[in-house]
Amino acid sequence: MKLAASKKTPLIAAALLLCGLAFYFVAAAPGRNQAQAVIEEHRQAAGGYMQEQDYAAAAKELREVVRLQPDDADAQLQLGTTLYKGNQKREAAEVFKKLAQRDDYAGEAARKFLRDRLHVKS
Repeated sequence: MKLAASKKTPLIAAALLLCGLAFYFVAAAPGRNQAQAVIEEHRQAAGGYMQEQDYAAAAKELREVVRLQPDDADAQLQLGTTLYKGNQKREAAEVFKKLAQRDDYAGEAARKFLRDRLHVKS
């Protein structure tokens, strides 16, 4: 009997581990969804401000998106473009220079913007 129990122990441990992982991901989901909702609110607010041509307010919202999601290349591109449209060329150049270091579509877009609009070599 003792031998049979020892064969079940790894199975029970694995089942408990899977239950714990499932609980962790289900419990963590509301926090992630809430964070995503906050980010989306900032994105939508930025879009509204852009339509009103209130570039300073739009940049403020986009800075918050970038703060919350620092790897979000789209938000960084939008921030750089918004700063440019708001006549904050120096700040726009800094955003695009940082993005230009990437080896993806965002990096290419940033290099093109720097070259064509800001006349800066990246």
